[in-house]
Amino acid sequence: MNRDNRRPGEKRPLEPCPKCGLDSGERMQCSEPPFDYAVVCTSCGCRTRRYHSQQAATKAWDRGDME
Repeated sequence: MNRDNRRPGEKRPLEPCPKCGLDSGERMQCSEPPFDYAVVCTSCGCRTRRYHSQQAATKAWDRGDME
């Protein structure tokens, strides 16, 4: 799915990956406590560090602040 075919009501689209330039970033919640959030590119594996909120992880992705 890319930014042109998202349905209304979905979360704000992510910027393209700062490393590979593809629109393949996904918001993910860690499966172990403290259940932090990160954004991960499904194409190249680029990722943000863990954040306590999904909004903080999204902002880091949009800034290009990667691990």
